[in-house]
Amino acid sequence: MAFFYYTDIETEYLKKKDKRLGAVIDQLGHLKREVFDDLFEALVYSIVGQQVSTKAQVTIWNRIRAHYGTVTPDAVRGLGISGRKAGYILDAAQKIRTGELNLDALREKDDAAVERELCALNGIGVWTAQMLMTFCMQRKNIM
Repeated sequence: MAFFYYTDIETEYLKKKDKRLGAVIDQLGHLKREVFDDLFEALVYSIVGQQVSTKAQVTIWNRIRAHYGTVTPDAVRGLGISGRKAGYILDAAQKIRTGELNLDALREKDDAAVERELCALNGIGVWTAQMLMTFCMQRKNIM
């Protein structure tokens, strides 16, 4: 299990930007926020969560993980859910399997290139691409 990496530099920046947030940070201390190590799983999780509550996202995600275990492009080939989101997931999986999209290579590209490639996928917009870069790839200067 991986956690979002940040230091006192980022924490102090946030505290200076917003005094109320600073008080909460002082009260709670360092928070551990899980991140996906695997960009494909993060992509699927993001698509699942579009336009639903966090509770619904977690419920659906847990069902997918229970059924497939590790969510990979090959595993979702037989994804039995209907609807537009399933299409987005299957389309992304197909592009990864055929080599049209290389997720490992994205880690070596600059933010603009990563955003362009992710947004070229059906169902992925700028916001989702930036969230993937922030919370999976742990890039800090996205927005």
